[in-house]
Amino acid sequence: WVLNALDVPLRGETDYVALFQIFQDHVLAEYALGKHVALIIDEAQNLGADLLEELRMLTNINSHKDTVLQLILLGQPELRDVLSDPSLRQFSQRVGATFHLNPMDAATTQNYIRWRLQKVGGSGQEISPAAVQRIHAQAMGIPRMVNKICDLALVFAATDGSNPMGADIVDELIADGLIAPHSRAPLILMHRIDKPGEAAQ
Repeated sequence: WVLNALDVPLRGETDYVALFQIFQDHVLAEYALGKHVALIIDEAQNLGADLLEELRMLTNINSHKDTVLQLILLGQPELRDVLSDPSLRQFSQRVGATFHLNPMDAATTQNYIRWRLQKVGGSGQEISPAAVQRIHAQAMGIPRMVNKICDLALVFAATDGSNPMGADIVDELIADGLIAPHSRAPLILMHRIDKPGEAAQ
């Protein structure tokens, strides 16, 4: 999967050691060209301990003085629980930096919705300010929930011919149970930064 994601051609090998060697050769070849390889894994909270350990082994490619491979893990807050497992102590020790993405405030949510509407050819005013306030409150500022509510509400607004879409449509969707309240904590983003001499540990 990693090799496919990086567009590294395979020659029919299925042996893990051979695949690892191909990956290592690719990373080192990119480094020789002055480039660095970053492997980004979304929904990393769904990875089991065995897969995370395999990812840790990939970082052994890094040299003592330079980082040639960087892992970036993105996931829900459950990722913190996964990484706190004692069996992943060596993996956790290699985490160089973490970042917790907080929910958007009301003004950011409004700008975010306007920007997304404009990116699909709209004016950015297709959702009324009152509706934006309801969406923000219901989504608790979580971008994924904001997207979900906007998508659903705009479909309903299109059938009614409402433009701009009003808060009444959002209220109706909530009352009908089509939009469940969001209670999850914010997303967490983690990435790996090696310090000189750490890669072989």
